Amino acid sequence: MHAMIPVILSLCVLAVPSADRASERSWGTSKAGVQLSLSIPDKVEAGGKLPVEVALRNVGSAGVEMPAAGDIFGWLMLSYGRDNAHATERVHPAAQMTKGRWPKVLAAGKTIDLPAIDLSAHGVFSTREKRTQAYTAYLKPETGGTAPRPDGTLAAKLTSGTARARFMLYVPHPGQTPLLLSSNIIDLRVAPPTWEGLSQAERKQFAADLIAKFDRDAWSGKTAHEAAVAAGPGIVPYLVEAIDRGKRPGHSRQWITTAIAKIRCEASARWLVKALGAPRGDLRQIVAYYGPIQRSDSLDAAIVAKAASAGGGGITARAVVGFLVFRRRVPEPLLAASFESKDPKARAALAAALKAQAGDSALSGLVSLLSDENPRVRSAAAKALGAMGRATDAVVGALVRSLAAPGESARQSIAAALTALTGRDGPYDPNAAAAARAGVLAGWRSWWAAKLDAAGKGKPLR
Repeated sequence: MHAMIPVILSLCVLAVPSADRASERSWGTSKAGVQLSLSIPDKVEAGGKLPVEVALRNVGSAGVEMPAAGDIFGWLMLSYGRDNAHATERVHPAAQMTKGRWPKVLAAGKTIDLPAIDLSAHGVFSTREKRTQAYTAYLKPETGGTAPRPDGTLAAKLTSGTARARFMLYVPHPGQTPLLLSSNIIDLRVAPPTWEGLSQAERKQFAADLIAKFDRDAWSGKTAHEAAVAAGPGIVPYLVEAIDRGKRPGHSRQWITTAIAKIRCEASARWLVKALGAPRGDLRQIVAYYGPIQRSDSLDAAIVAKAASAGGGGITARAVVGFLVFRRRVPEPLLAASFESKDPKARAALAAALKAQAGDSALSGLVSLLSDENPRVRSAAAKALGAMGRATDAVVGALVRSLAAPGESARQSIAAALTALTGRDGPYDPNAAAAARAGVLAGWRSWWAAKLDAAGKGKPLR
């Protein structure tokens, strides 16, 4: 019996409109040549309707005898994560079909489109125990007893965030083994209700439900932050109050901070400036990375000042990457702070920033980073120089000289950059024998010495 109880798989399939041809739908696995397809509209709103359409097709070489339309039943499974899953009460999607539309035999290669049905008002089972009881009652009516009382309606459980949906269809065959068909799995993005359309009481309730989801676990916190960002600036005061006045789990505080940072408005920017002084370093790093989204002069200045301070910690690197990702350019004061940072992560991030900045000053900065004491920084600088493609004498010479510093990974990146800039094949394999590695280093040094010697005789350097 337990082998028949469905489990949500990790397969992700996008919803396909029901009007598409059968061949363009997504289908579940085949049993006895029969497959099941589930379609859900792209736009689904929390607490709203959930219309679904299912279709059957025969991919076998022979016809499949079908039971009476009313004898077929199924249920939808909706999961927001391992510990937040729901299964609807059984429904009869084919019961409305007339005899003329419902075949006695599903011929090979044929498809049946079942009528669309809104499941939002149907009851759901939200615990593993109740789902098991319901499946037993449905699939083994002679011994399974009755289904348990539902835990509420699907609409009440349909909260904003990313969910996975799959439909199970039970097709009895008198005198034969019944088919329990599993549809394709749909990644469903449930949108929050339109903020402007909610009353004050509804907004308060929506925010309370959202905060509870932030607190539940890290997975729920991620989906809650997506819903908060979709809700927009109106939710910011509720998020700020929750994080300022409540004692939240660490994952909750992190995801709430991320949501505030992603919602661009004056209230968000003001709070983020304040959060840069918070005692928790993880929150400060979130602000440093996502803060540039706000495009706020005061927040930009606060991030740069914090990165340059003695207590900046890992903020400098996060800020450099954040400005690169969201603004495509790093403020000059932040670049200067990165050069002076004691954190090698910040100096390595600086290399990527200088590559994006381009220009002679950026080139000089990367050359100077080739002398950094940390091999991770030298490796990042070499990769950036190789990508920039400017094979000047200063760049090539600095790369060759930097091969003398220890650090196998750095040497590998430096040799790769030299090959990219000069066209000379001289890869460095950290796993090669010591003699082979020494030979590669000596080869680059002798090659460069010959180039310098040729230049001294008035011959072209390259």
